[in-house]
Amino acid sequence: MRSQWLKLMCRTTILCGFFLLSFTWVSTVAADVYLTGEIKIGDNDTQHIEPNNMLQTNRWHGEFEPVNPIHFNLSDDVTLTQIQLQSSLGISGSLYFVIWDKDNVIKVNRRSSSATLGHSEFYDKTLIAGDYKLAVVGQCFKKTGGSWNPDGWSDTCSSGNRSYDDFSFQGITLKTDPTTATDITTSLAFVRRHHIGDTNEGGNGYGGRWYPDSHETNRINYDFTVPKDRSLESVTIYNYRDRERNDNTVKLKLFNRDTTERMNKIDMQVTSSSGDYVWDVNRKLTAGTRYRVVVQATGRGDKDDISWDDIVIKMGDDITPLINHYRIIHPTNALTCESASIIVQACSNDGADGNCELVDTNDEFRLNVGDDVEVLTFTNGFTTVTELAAYLQLP
Repeated sequence: MRSQWLKLMCRTTILCGFFLLSFTWVSTVAADVYLTGEIKIGDNDTQHIEPNNMLQTNRWHGEFEPVNPIHFNLSDDVTLTQIQLQSSLGISGSLYFVIWDKDNVIKVNRRSSSATLGHSEFYDKTLIAGDYKLAVVGQCFKKTGGSWNPDGWSDTCSSGNRSYDDFSFQGITLKTDPTTATDITTSLAFVRRHHIGDTNEGGNGYGGRWYPDSHETNRINYDFTVPKDRSLESVTIYNYRDRERNDNTVKLKLFNRDTTERMNKIDMQVTSSSGDYVWDVNRKLTAGTRYRVVVQATGRGDKDDISWDDIVIKMGDDITPLINHYRIIHPTNALTCESASIIVQACSNDGADGNCELVDTNDEFRLNVGDDVEVLTFTNGFTTVTELAAYLQLP
């Protein structure tokens, strides 16, 4: 749109939520999925993603195909009821909402019913667990008789009398039916596009490899917490771009912000200059603890420029705490050669304070005394050894 009011709205939204990078599980409805981070769609300036860089129409089949979509993951089946844009601004026409599965098969293709409505309604649309792609774009507007009017969708809309709608939003909520869904918020999605470095390697926009055109800083922090103990399985960075690759100058780090411990670090390298980058982490996360994933560009004098579209942090299954040590408890009066019973506990803590945090395990335990071996079975984290003297080699 080219009206003065819409120009003002689109230009001022650049100040809204510029660094929305922290994430805490949404507590309204446990089954809802929240994709966080600011996105601007349209052709108003280089901070907007042109809609045809989000999706395009297949000229043979007439269906939408993903180009640079938003990514998210579901760890359980859901019934999708609505897609909502959070804190949307500048919407002047109906919006198109499209969801594809990992094989680019369209699962949702709807247009909002209202010209200024930042969401679309669905009716019992089932999405099975897995990876998905999502695009939200506006209509093409055509100037007729001095006014701009919606003209549906077009892959090519930028011209003297045609323009894409310019709008922005601060996040996306996938509303689900709470009666059919379980706790599916075990993956996090940060949807904002980023460019870090020092912007001296040329190029602009998606065609020139960068988006946004200018760099923001030298590092981006993704902060999050988990509602219960989980394993952090992987971090996927989508559409990673490195125009002039310099080895060992881009770092990926995982921090425990409460203890300031650096839990993992890796030099981020890819075999080609662009593509999706998957970091297998496999680290235990504790409920309520603050964590941070960092993407950092380094270099002496010349900071390496990199750009990427979005990031998905995947969680694994619930964690059974690992066994740190075994604690043996024996009766205080067992000071003779008579048989005695001892209790063996499996503990997850370091035991420095003399206490034991039981691991709920039913594993086997091998007791070795001299040449004798006894296999003991744990129940709920502990077992009892009877007739201890039988295992001792007495003179």
